[in-house]
Amino acid sequence: MKQRLIASLIHFGLSALVAVVFGCIVFGLWYPNQLDIATGVTAIFLLVLGVDVVLGPLLTLIVFNPLKKELKRDLLIIVVIQLAALFYGVQSVYQGRPIYVVFNIDRFDLVQAGDIAPESFADARLEQFKSVPRWGVELVFAKRPRNPDERQELLFGALSGGADLAYIPQYYDDYNNNAAFVSAKIRELNELSGFNPDSKALVERLIEKYPSADFGYLPLRASKQDMTLILNKKTAAIIEYVSLKPWNY
Repeated sequence: MKQRLIASLIHFGLSALVAVVFGCIVFGLWYPNQLDIATGVTAIFLLVLGVDVVLGPLLTLIVFNPLKKELKRDLLIIVVIQLAALFYGVQSVYQGRPIYVVFNIDRFDLVQAGDIAPESFADARLEQFKSVPRWGVELVFAKRPRNPDERQELLFGALSGGADLAYIPQYYDDYNNNAAFVSAKIRELNELSGFNPDSKALVERLIEKYPSADFGYLPLRASKQDMTLILNKKTAAIIEYVSLKPWNY
Protein backbone atom coordinates (compact mmCIF):
# COMPACT_ATOMS: atom_id res chain seq x y z
CA MET A 1 0.00 0.00 0.00
CA LYS A 2 2.86 2.37 0.76
CA GLN A 3 4.32 1.85 -2.72
CA ARG A 4 0.88 2.38 -4.25
CA LEU A 5 0.44 5.66 -2.39
CA ILE A 6 3.88 6.90 -3.44
CA ALA A 7 3.22 6.00 -7.10
CA SER A 8 -0.19 7.63 -6.97
CA LEU A 9 1.20 10.83 -5.41
CA ILE A 10 3.95 11.03 -8.05
CA HIS A 11 1.31 10.57 -10.74
CA PHE A 12 -0.85 13.22 -9.06
CA GLY A 13 2.05 15.70 -8.98
CA LEU A 14 2.83 15.24 -12.67
CA SER A 15 -0.84 15.48 -13.60
CA ALA A 16 -1.28 18.63 -11.50
CA LEU A 17 1.72 20.21 -13.24
CA VAL A 18 0.17 19.52 -16.65
CA ALA A 19 -3.15 20.95 -15.41
CA VAL A 20 -1.47 24.14 -14.19
CA VAL A 21 0.25 24.67 -17.54
CA PHE A 22 -3.03 24.01 -19.35
CA GLY A 23 -4.85 26.42 -17.02
CA CYS A 24 -2.33 29.19 -17.65
CA ILE A 25 -2.80 28.83 -21.41
CA VAL A 26 -6.61 28.69 -21.17
CA PHE A 27 -7.23 31.54 -18.73
CA GLY A 28 -4.19 33.66 -19.54
CA LEU A 29 -4.09 33.44 -23.33
CA TRP A 30 -7.24 31.98 -24.84
CA TYR A 31 -9.81 33.32 -22.35
CA PRO A 32 -8.29 36.44 -20.72
CA ASN A 33 -10.10 39.24 -18.87
CA GLN A 34 -12.79 36.99 -17.34
CA LEU A 35 -13.92 35.81 -20.77
CA ASP A 36 -14.09 32.32 -19.25
CA ILE A 37 -17.15 33.61 -17.37
CA ALA A 38 -18.65 35.09 -20.52
CA THR A 39 -18.29 31.81 -22.43
CA GLY A 40 -18.79 29.24 -19.67
CA VAL A 41 -15.55 27.42 -20.49
CA THR A 42 -14.76 26.80 -16.81
CA ALA A 43 -17.11 23.78 -16.70
CA ILE A 44 -15.24 22.09 -19.56
CA PHE A 45 -11.91 22.87 -17.95
CA LEU A 46 -12.99 21.39 -14.62
CA LEU A 47 -14.21 18.23 -16.37
CA VAL A 48 -10.82 17.79 -18.04
CA LEU A 49 -9.14 18.59 -14.75
CA GLY A 50 -11.18 15.89 -12.98
CA VAL A 51 -10.12 13.22 -15.46
CA ASP A 52 -6.50 14.34 -15.63
CA VAL A 53 -5.75 15.07 -11.97
CA VAL A 54 -8.16 12.78 -10.12
CA LEU A 55 -8.99 9.74 -12.24
CA GLY A 56 -5.42 9.05 -13.44
CA PRO A 57 -3.74 8.94 -10.01
CA LEU A 58 -6.73 7.03 -8.59
CA LEU A 59 -6.34 4.32 -11.23
CA THR A 60 -2.61 4.18 -10.51
CA LEU A 61 -3.41 3.66 -6.83
CA ILE A 62 -5.66 0.75 -7.76
CA VAL A 63 -3.44 -1.08 -10.28
CA PHE A 64 0.07 -0.35 -9.01
CA ASN A 65 1.90 -3.49 -7.89
CA PRO A 66 5.65 -3.86 -8.57
CA LEU A 67 5.23 -7.64 -8.78
CA LYS A 68 2.72 -7.52 -11.63
CA LYS A 69 4.11 -8.45 -15.02
CA GLU A 70 1.45 -6.32 -16.71
CA LEU A 71 2.23 -3.21 -14.64
CA LYS A 72 3.87 -1.27 -17.48
CA ARG A 73 0.97 -2.10 -19.77
CA ASP A 74 -1.60 -1.00 -17.18
CA LEU A 75 0.21 2.28 -16.50
CA LEU A 76 0.52 2.92 -20.24
CA ILE A 77 -3.23 2.42 -20.67
CA ILE A 78 -3.91 4.91 -17.88
CA VAL A 79 -1.59 7.49 -19.45
CA VAL A 80 -3.24 6.98 -22.87
CA ILE A 81 -6.68 7.55 -21.31
CA GLN A 82 -5.43 10.73 -19.66
CA LEU A 83 -3.81 12.04 -22.82
CA ALA A 84 -6.95 11.29 -24.86
CA ALA A 85 -9.13 13.17 -22.37
CA LEU A 86 -6.65 16.05 -22.27
CA PHE A 87 -6.48 16.25 -26.07
CA TYR A 88 -10.28 16.29 -26.29
CA GLY A 89 -10.50 19.01 -23.66
CA VAL A 90 -7.78 21.16 -25.24
CA GLN A 91 -9.38 20.81 -28.66
CA SER A 92 -12.85 21.73 -27.36
CA VAL A 93 -11.56 24.73 -25.43
CA TYR A 94 -9.41 25.92 -28.34
CA GLN A 95 -12.21 25.62 -30.90
CA GLY A 96 -14.53 27.64 -28.68
CA ARG A 97 -12.00 30.32 -27.74
CA PRO A 98 -12.92 34.01 -28.17
CA ILE A 99 -11.24 35.53 -31.23
CA TYR A 100 -12.84 38.97 -31.58
CA VAL A 101 -14.45 41.60 -29.39
CA VAL A 102 -16.49 43.40 -32.06
CA PHE A 103 -18.08 46.82 -31.71
CA ASN A 104 -21.53 46.44 -33.23
CA ILE A 105 -23.53 49.71 -33.58
CA ASP A 106 -23.96 50.47 -29.86
CA ARG A 107 -22.47 47.48 -28.03
CA PHE A 108 -19.72 44.87 -28.25
CA ASP A 109 -20.22 41.25 -29.30
CA LEU A 110 -17.90 38.46 -28.22
CA VAL A 111 -17.18 36.30 -31.27
CA GLN A 112 -15.84 32.79 -30.71
CA ALA A 113 -13.83 30.69 -33.16
CA GLY A 114 -16.78 28.54 -34.17
CA ASP A 115 -19.15 31.46 -34.74
CA ILE A 116 -17.82 32.43 -38.17
CA ALA A 117 -17.98 30.20 -41.24
CA PRO A 118 -14.39 29.59 -42.47
CA GLU A 119 -15.26 30.67 -46.02
CA SER A 120 -16.45 34.07 -44.75
CA PHE A 121 -12.90 35.21 -43.99
CA ALA A 122 -12.06 35.31 -47.70
CA ASP A 123 -14.51 38.23 -48.14
CA ALA A 124 -12.80 40.45 -45.55
CA ARG A 125 -11.66 43.80 -46.95
CA LEU A 126 -8.62 44.04 -44.68
CA GLU A 127 -5.84 41.47 -44.82
CA GLN A 128 -5.68 41.16 -41.03
CA PHE A 129 -9.20 39.70 -40.96
CA LYS A 130 -8.77 37.10 -43.71
CA SER A 131 -7.95 34.30 -41.28
CA VAL A 132 -8.83 33.19 -37.76
CA PRO A 133 -6.57 34.67 -35.07
CA ARG A 134 -4.44 31.89 -33.61
CA TRP A 135 -3.62 33.55 -30.30
CA GLY A 136 -5.32 36.17 -28.17
CA VAL A 137 -8.46 38.22 -28.73
CA GLU A 138 -8.55 41.07 -31.25
CA LEU A 139 -10.56 44.28 -30.97
CA VAL A 140 -12.63 45.02 -34.10
CA PHE A 141 -15.04 47.63 -35.41
CA ALA A 142 -17.97 46.33 -37.50
CA LYS A 143 -18.89 48.95 -40.11
CA ARG A 144 -22.48 48.98 -41.29
CA PRO A 145 -22.90 48.90 -45.09
CA ARG A 146 -23.71 52.26 -46.67
CA ASN A 147 -26.04 50.82 -49.28
CA PRO A 148 -29.62 50.90 -47.85
CA ASP A 149 -30.61 47.68 -49.66
CA GLU A 150 -27.57 45.84 -48.35
CA ARG A 151 -28.24 47.15 -44.87
CA GLN A 152 -31.85 46.01 -45.02
CA GLU A 153 -30.84 42.59 -46.34
CA LEU A 154 -28.37 42.23 -43.47
CA LEU A 155 -31.03 43.20 -40.93
CA PHE A 156 -33.65 40.81 -42.22
CA GLY A 157 -31.06 38.05 -42.51
CA ALA A 158 -30.08 38.46 -38.85
CA LEU A 159 -33.74 38.49 -37.76
CA SER A 160 -34.39 35.26 -39.63
CA GLY A 161 -31.49 33.45 -37.99
CA GLY A 162 -28.62 34.44 -40.26
CA ALA A 163 -25.31 36.02 -39.31
CA ASP A 164 -25.41 39.41 -37.61
CA LEU A 165 -23.04 42.26 -38.49
CA ALA A 166 -20.50 41.24 -35.83
CA TYR A 167 -20.05 37.78 -37.37
CA ILE A 168 -19.27 38.82 -40.96
CA PRO A 169 -15.56 39.66 -41.55
CA GLN A 170 -16.55 41.49 -44.75
CA TYR A 171 -17.64 44.42 -42.57
CA TYR A 172 -14.68 44.39 -40.18
CA ASP A 173 -12.61 47.55 -39.91
CA ASP A 174 -9.73 48.81 -37.80
CA TYR A 175 -10.99 49.67 -34.32
CA ASN A 176 -8.62 52.57 -33.65
CA ASN A 177 -9.65 54.32 -36.86
CA ASN A 178 -13.25 54.36 -35.61
CA ALA A 179 -12.59 55.26 -31.98
CA ALA A 180 -14.51 58.56 -32.24
CA PHE A 181 -17.69 56.72 -33.27
CA VAL A 182 -17.33 54.29 -30.35
CA SER A 183 -16.70 57.13 -27.89
CA ALA A 184 -19.98 58.75 -28.88
CA LYS A 185 -21.88 55.63 -27.80
CA ILE A 186 -20.29 55.21 -24.35
CA ARG A 187 -22.79 55.30 -21.49
CA GLU A 188 -22.58 56.65 -17.95
CA LEU A 189 -21.45 54.26 -15.23
CA ASN A 190 -24.22 55.22 -12.82
CA GLU A 191 -26.73 53.50 -15.15
CA LEU A 192 -25.33 50.16 -13.97
CA SER A 193 -26.92 50.58 -10.54
CA GLY A 194 -30.38 49.98 -11.96
CA PHE A 195 -29.30 46.80 -13.75
CA ASN A 196 -27.44 45.33 -10.76
CA PRO A 197 -29.48 45.87 -7.57
CA ASP A 198 -27.59 43.05 -5.84
CA SER A 199 -24.16 44.44 -6.75
CA LYS A 200 -24.51 48.11 -5.87
CA ALA A 201 -21.31 48.06 -3.81
CA LEU A 202 -19.33 46.94 -6.86
CA VAL A 203 -20.96 49.61 -9.01
CA GLU A 204 -20.13 52.27 -6.43
CA ARG A 205 -16.49 51.14 -6.36
CA LEU A 206 -16.33 51.42 -10.14
CA ILE A 207 -17.80 54.92 -10.04
CA GLU A 208 -15.22 55.93 -7.43
CA LYS A 209 -12.40 54.29 -9.39
CA TYR A 210 -13.36 55.74 -12.77
CA PRO A 211 -14.45 59.43 -12.84
CA SER A 212 -17.51 59.93 -15.04
CA ALA A 213 -15.82 62.74 -16.97
CA ASP A 214 -13.26 60.33 -18.43
CA PHE A 215 -14.80 56.86 -18.27
CA GLY A 216 -18.03 55.05 -19.09
CA TYR A 217 -19.26 51.63 -20.13
CA LEU A 218 -20.70 49.62 -22.99
CA PRO A 219 -22.34 46.16 -22.97
CA LEU A 220 -20.55 43.03 -24.11
CA ARG A 221 -22.94 40.40 -25.42
CA ALA A 222 -21.62 36.87 -24.97
CA SER A 223 -22.80 33.28 -25.39
CA LYS A 224 -23.04 32.40 -21.69
CA GLN A 225 -23.07 35.63 -19.66
CA ASP A 226 -23.16 39.23 -20.84
CA MET A 227 -20.59 41.53 -19.29
CA THR A 228 -19.77 45.21 -18.87
CA LEU A 229 -16.78 46.89 -20.48
CA ILE A 230 -15.25 50.00 -18.92
CA LEU A 231 -13.94 52.39 -21.57
CA ASN A 232 -11.98 55.61 -21.78
CA LYS A 233 -14.34 58.19 -23.26
CA LYS A 234 -11.62 60.01 -25.17
CA THR A 235 -9.76 57.08 -26.74
CA ALA A 236 -12.47 54.35 -26.64
CA ALA A 237 -9.83 52.03 -25.18
CA ILE A 238 -11.19 49.14 -23.10
CA ILE A 239 -9.90 49.51 -19.55
CA GLU A 240 -11.56 46.65 -17.72
CA TYR A 241 -13.96 43.72 -18.15
CA VAL A 242 -16.50 43.50 -15.32
CA SER A 243 -19.02 40.73 -14.60
CA LEU A 244 -21.98 43.09 -14.16
CA LYS A 245 -25.22 43.10 -16.13
CA PRO A 246 -25.05 45.85 -18.77
CA TRP A 247 -28.82 45.96 -19.34
CA ASN A 248 -32.17 44.92 -17.91
CA TYR A 249 -32.49 41.52 -19.61
